[in-house]
Amino acid sequence: LLSPKDFSLIKKFGRKGEGPEEFKLFIRFHLDEEMIVISSSGKMSYYTKEGKFIREEMVEGNNVMKPVGKNHAGYRLSSDPGTRLNYVAIDLFDHHFMKIREIHRNPFKFQIEKNQIHPVKNQGNFRVWKDKLFVNGYKGRVLVFDSQGNLIRTITTKLKGVRVTEEDKKRYKNYYKIYPEYKQYYEAASKWFRFPKHFPLIHEIFLSENRIYAETHERKEGKRRFLVMDFNGTELGSVWLKVAEINPLEKHIYTFHKNKFYQLVDNEDEECWELSIETLTY
Repeated sequence: LLSPKDFSLIKKFGRKGEGPEEFKLFIRFHLDEEMIVISSSGKMSYYTKEGKFIREEMVEGNNVMKPVGKNHAGYRLSSDPGTRLNYVAIDLFDHHFMKIREIHRNPFKFQIEKNQIHPVKNQGNFRVWKDKLFVNGYKGRVLVFDSQGNLIRTITTKLKGVRVTEEDKKRYKNYYKIYPEYKQYYEAASKWFRFPKHFPLIHEIFLSENRIYAETHERKEGKRRFLVMDFNGTELGSVWLKVAEINPLEKHIYTFHKNKFYQLVDNEDEECWELSIETLTY
């Protein structure tokens, strides 16, 4: 935890492992008005905003979950025997972590049975704001669900597609060629890559104070375009931001809060983290 005034260290908590107050894979943070919620593989951990431990609850499987109202939403990999397609599904769970329903699914980028890899496919990420769930859907749409999993709004955008170039294809293929988790399979799977003509209209979405920041694939002078909308889908403008990339599929940590853009970048030369803050105008 860092001080909001000068970003000095207030407290550290947690460590790698599987015991009490320890975390392992798929760590995700969620901040609400009352507490810090940390989802890691098979466990939900709750802390006060001062970093004091409250409780832990075990969760079946490796679902990455976030609280939405009194329920929880989480990702799950699933497959359809009929079509032989793999999906990334978003499920809704009650406060006992019992599944209520599946509310959305997107085709997974790895379709092993069909010998296909779709590196730029939208995986349908979601964000939570209080008792609402916002899902990055197909064709530039943002789907808004209530805490019971009911679709209450579909936000459409007027974004234009950005063409996938040959240089883009090389960058994505090179990522799988050198990344430790995938490089051993690269030669066997190098013919499996499938690229669409255009990138997905929305890459990722962020939420902050009745604002949706939709990251697009539009680039200009080393910056990315973010479309800004309110929670009803009214377009408020655009902002161009420089987002530090680690590789084509990973970026340094960044977020939005109270009309400001925060980005945390690892300065390898100085062996420290640097936080940049930019006030947005649009």
